[in-house]
Amino acid sequence: MSMVMLTAVIGMLCFMLYRRCRFGISFLKTVIIFVLVAVIGVLGTYVLFFLETGRWGGMSFFGAVFVIPLVMLVLSNIFRQSLGTLTDFVAPCGLLMFAVLKLDCAITGCCYGRILWHKDNLEPVFFPSPIVEMITTLLLIGALLWAEHKGKTQGALYPISLIFYGALRFVLNFFRAPENPFFLGMQKGNIWSLLAMILGGVWLLLIAYHKINRQYQELIQSTVETEEN
Repeated sequence: MSMVMLTAVIGMLCFMLYRRCRFGISFLKTVIIFVLVAVIGVLGTYVLFFLETGRWGGMSFFGAVFVIPLVMLVLSNIFRQSLGTLTDFVAPCGLLMFAVLKLDCAITGCCYGRILWHKDNLEPVFFPSPIVEMITTLLLIGALLWAEHKGKTQGALYPISLIFYGALRFVLNFFRAPENPFFLGMQKGNIWSLLAMILGGVWLLLIAYHKINRQYQELIQSTVETEEN
């Protein structure tokens, strides 16, 4: 394990321990969530990279983005806590891990950007894609925490993060070095970004539907009780 990955993992653990009291999650449950998110999330990045390229050895961050909600769905049934609470809890923590791991991309030279220009000696100057993606992800974390503090995202933080992280990655992917089209003439980064935004949108619609349905049922119940009295 590289020092950057170790830093990312420790950073996510510390962030989870810091947030756990806000969500009423015990220390033991926090450790279990951390281990499963870290292990299954990393495995998800390797599996998606394999599906993209047909070979092992790389990471595709969207693999973790898509698999983490499934892990929370299982844990919500085991812990008897709502899915919204658990996904709210992990959303910024996972993004922090992604942001730190971008340092590894910058160091190793993967995910490099397009050539912006050439110096006098013809040496190319690349768009600093990993650094820009790291900074924008950190800014997104700040925005999500601000919205959470204002009480505007209860049960919806993860789908909101899917939409905005997907949108950021969709735009920034055009500044990466060109690669062969993956599907429908688009690069794989754009495909996964669009999928993240679509999933986030559908998720928010389901949350809104359940909220409206619950309010409707409460209204009916209140009306029935009033008529009986």
